[in-house]
Amino acid sequence: MKLHASTSRGFRLPTYTDLYYSDPATVGNPNLKPESTWSLEAGADWNPTQHISAGTTFFRRWDSNLIDYVQFAPDGLYHAINVDTLHFAGVEAHGACLLPHQQQIQLAYTFLHGDQVPVPGSVSRYVFNYPSHHAVFGWTGTWHDWLVGRTRVGVTQRFASQAYPLWDLAVSRKNGIVRPYLQLANLSNTGYEEIPGVFMPSRSVIAGMELVLARKSR
Repeated sequence: MKLHASTSRGFRLPTYTDLYYSDPATVGNPNLKPESTWSLEAGADWNPTQHISAGTTFFRRWDSNLIDYVQFAPDGLYHAINVDTLHFAGVEAHGACLLPHQQQIQLAYTFLHGDQVPVPGSVSRYVFNYPSHHAVFGWTGTWHDWLVGRTRVGVTQRFASQAYPLWDLAVSRKNGIVRPYLQLANLSNTGYEEIPGVFMPSRSVIAGMELVLARKSR
């Protein structure tokens, strides 16, 4: 069993884009203030055997003058503003288990809660678009020490939005001079937005081959 705790202080200056840039969709704000934050976290990691591990972390964050782009009317421009104060609290939990035949299962979950909500009728690009719930299942396996497979299934629910799933899969050769690989992303073909109005890629397939010419060490 291992216990851990930490605290940190951070800040971020507004960029030139935040201050002065404007386009048909966004308007900068030269009066923006720098962001600042205090954060605190504490948790425990548990490793009862070489094959099992788990951990939990509780955290709290106090943010001031967060920089956000907010749309106050439908089809209107996104204006750069400061969100005066916003406090977050949450918990992270994870676990992993080693199985026979070089297999590993991983589980993780994160919960995040903010103590404020946006102005009614407005749309936030960043500050109020955080993931309230995020769960991930991962599996890795090796066959005969030459073929490696990985898959990852995640479910995310952003603040005031519906949950959406994502499934990725990858297979590759582990050894040899020629190592082909295949990567399948967003197999569930989920339509989702991490930033309002920006659609993320749909199902995609990437195939390739790696050529390894390194000599074996004697």
